[in-house]
Amino acid sequence: MKFLRGTSFMLGWQAALAAALWPALCGAGPLLDLPQYPQIDAIALQRFAGRTLARHEARARVAGELGCLRYCEMLARVFARVTAVAREQGGAAGAVDWQLVVTTTPGEAALSLPGGHIVISEDLVASLGLSEPELAFVIAHEAAHILLQHEAEALDYLQATLLPHQVTRTVWDLYAELDYDAGALLRIESLMQRSELEADAAGLLLGAQAGYPPQAMRSALEKIAAGESARSGIVATHPAMARRLAQLARVMPVAKRVVELATHP
Repeated sequence: MKFLRGTSFMLGWQAALAAALWPALCGAGPLLDLPQYPQIDAIALQRFAGRTLARHEARARVAGELGCLRYCEMLARVFARVTAVAREQGGAAGAVDWQLVVTTTPGEAALSLPGGHIVISEDLVASLGLSEPELAFVIAHEAAHILLQHEAEALDYLQATLLPHQVTRTVWDLYAELDYDAGALLRIESLMQRSELEADAAGLLLGAQAGYPPQAMRSALEKIAAGESARSGIVATHPAMARRLAQLARVMPVAKRVVELATHP
């Protein structure tokens, strides 16, 4: 298997979370409130993502690492279930062309790209010994990044902080800024960390809506934390694992209710 086709949530928990999710918990709507970033050219963003994906695939193909070998059925099953509920989130979510690209690249984890592309390495599944619910959390986390348009949000914020009002730059220019300007990355460090927290919470809820037990999904993050090395580098794109786990504990009661409704409507 190479491709599998088929198949604004903000932190502020407690009352805000309950209010946002109440219609869905009553069986009357999607779980996530999806944002829009009209200042960012969506077509250009997807073209950039397509170029990035093509390069990633080319490297894996040359190395003989493109495609799955051991976990094809589980990957297909999880991807189908998660993307099915992703399409139910309203708005543009129903039009996303979801694709899963599987590699066997050692040391590679999972990533998402605008437009619906999720890349995952079987090495991640094997090295962590991921169960199906744990894999569901990983894929749902990446799907949440796409649904919540975190790439567009980061570029929108970068443009707003780099330039005077009424001055715009292309998607390609903004990515070039991130490639060559460490200061630009530092500007969006806190935003990237918040995006990870959002993707964790939204991913847990999406996985629950797909019928996966929240506590079993959460253990994926525990396994990643156990194997996490000390941080290095100038910019920390991910928050501390203790913070991520604490946040999931706060979301757990809602996720449990979501899976109850999903499996016993």
